[in-house]
Amino acid sequence: MPPITTLPATENVDELIASSHVVIFTMDPCKYCTKAKAFLDEHNVAYREVVIDPESNGMAIYEQLTAKVNRTSVPQVFVGGQHIGGCDDTLAKHEEGSLMPLIRGHSYEYDLVVIGGGSGGLAASKVQLTCAGKLFKSILNVSNLFSFFSGSRGSWQESSFARFCRSHSSGNYMG
Repeated sequence: MPPITTLPATENVDELIASSHVVIFTMDPCKYCTKAKAFLDEHNVAYREVVIDPESNGMAIYEQLTAKVNRTSVPQVFVGGQHIGGCDDTLAKHEEGSLMPLIRGHSYEYDLVVIGGGSGGLAASKVQLTCAGKLFKSILNVSNLFSFFSGSRGSWQESSFARFCRSHSSGNYMG
């Protein structure tokens, strides 16, 4: 989302916080704001940036924000309406593992979930791996993986796939 730089005179902090799942209040220039936004960008987090301009009506927003969070510094990050804090607080929550579950709504990461282990589930996995192979061919030779999904049923595919994953777990592949 593009940053909000011109704030209507009637805008209030609560409306801005409710406008997006992740909201960051910033000022320019601010190295901590830049660092917090870079962190969110690096982790592919969609956020709404509210740039507070002291020379416009941004001071009204700033005063509301400082009263709400009892802090005068920026950035101030909110996730799902919950105040996370400034840049250091945001990074600390990420280090302790509590930030991404708030952002995503769950604590696990996934690229693909296949429900069902029969031939339909295996076929869906193979299609997705074909697509992934086009993107990640240089990281992992996905064609080696396809042979593990051939056939219709049985534990051969699962055990061969498990052996492949264990034998390649030291390398950086698909994640």
